[in-house]
Amino acid sequence: MKKTKLLYNRINNHRQEAYVGEQLTQHFGSSTLTKMFESELLCEQTGRTGGLMIAGWMCVSIQNNGRSL
Repeated sequence: MKKTKLLYNRINNHRQEAYVGEQLTQHFGSSTLTKMFESELLCEQTGRTGGLMIAGWMCVSIQNNGRSL
């Protein structure tokens, strides 16, 4: 499955990377997703998995071996 890579530099300069599946990319569009991710709109940390949620969709970060949509 093709995945889109999103990069986000936090305020403390820790680089967060997330991989987003094709279904989510098609739903929003990659440029919109990147803007949402970078601005932290609709983005939140999920403590259980260490992944990211964007508009309720699960993303897989570099540190997380879970699955993405």
